[in-house]
Amino acid sequence: EHAKERTALEADIAALLADRSGKTVGLDKAALAKYEQILKARKGIAITQMVGGICTACHVRLRPAVEVQVKRNDALTTCDSCQRLLYFVPLTDPTAEL
Repeated sequence: EHAKERTALEADIAALLADRSGKTVGLDKAALAKYEQILKARKGIAITQMVGGICTACHVRLRPAVEVQVKRNDALTTCDSCQRLLYFVPLTDPTAEL
């Protein structure tokens, strides 16, 4: 019974890896390598949102220059504390509170 379960899990892993490799075609190799490195170092969480100038993974306030860079969204930017890649989602309603 364990052998059947193991075989099924190995087949699932192979299918997921094939699907993943198909989705990474065309991505910048350096960016993908950076993502993979952070993913391994940070227990499966490589990307996190910046909200109100704070990294939502480690809850550290970002330097103003980092916050501005993340908001520009024109380069990969990492948290100075946890090294995760940061992204920013602008509010759709500028009068809304977080």
